[in-house]
Amino acid sequence: LIAPLDALEQIPNSSDFAYNETEARSLGLERVEIKGNAGAQQLIEQVISGTIDIETDAGKQKFVQDWQSQCPDIPMPCVLKNTGDVIVQKLADADLSNSDFWYLTSLKKRKIIKNLEGSDQPAMPHFDKDMVLLVDSWQETNWEDPDAATKLISPLLKELLGKESTVKIRREDLDTALWVGDPVSHIPTEKHTLLLKKLGVDPSQFHFRCIAQDEYARLAPTKAWGQKALWTNFNNYYLKDNGVRKGLFGGGHGTGGPSNVGDDPLGDAYGGLAVRLVLVCNK
Repeated sequence: LIAPLDALEQIPNSSDFAYNETEARSLGLERVEIKGNAGAQQLIEQVISGTIDIETDAGKQKFVQDWQSQCPDIPMPCVLKNTGDVIVQKLADADLSNSDFWYLTSLKKRKIIKNLEGSDQPAMPHFDKDMVLLVDSWQETNWEDPDAATKLISPLLKELLGKESTVKIRREDLDTALWVGDPVSHIPTEKHTLLLKKLGVDPSQFHFRCIAQDEYARLAPTKAWGQKALWTNFNNYYLKDNGVRKGLFGGGHGTGGPSNVGDDPLGDAYGGLAVRLVLVCNK
């Protein structure tokens, strides 16, 4: 059985989520509602429990067929490729042995975790949750475009980090700007606390964090995300076999768009990897 969502990661309902709308607009924040999909979550849990064995081509095929049947409007958390490593959309065109099931495999092995220190705390997606979020609303563009520097900007990040660019940010620097100690403890820094107070929300009840993979995937079809040569930091971390933590990221068009998830060293900072923060409730 899959453990229930951690009590520190509940999502605010629209009925109990009040904030300063003027301040939110000035920070570039947009209120969004995301509908849950129980079928998608059930398939994830079947992979983690081993009911669907994605170590085999038959299991991969079942996962893809069931996902496309039960939740066709949500990008799958896996990338289909042919024998030439070209991304394809149809199962019939895919070489399942060559396709990218890294994220699902990592979830099954409990390698996707919440914390940077101490005993490993596995992190689970929550595709089944109805959510109301404040999302940093900058629009994706190709990171190498001549005008990318003028588009990939965020007033929210300028307040938090002192610079408005959404790229060339080390994950470890972002974590340090947001948290005192391990991010899983949810102890906000002074700057983080001031941002929350500006928005009119209780710092003991709300916090900013990187957008999660399931949130990104569910919003991507309506936000035109995952269609550019640009990757986005995702919430939580990947645990290597030697105990080293790495950041999660994905969304680059050339690697699978919203279906793509990978890992990256926490000290990396480059033009193709961006930060999109969301405001969530931590009660």
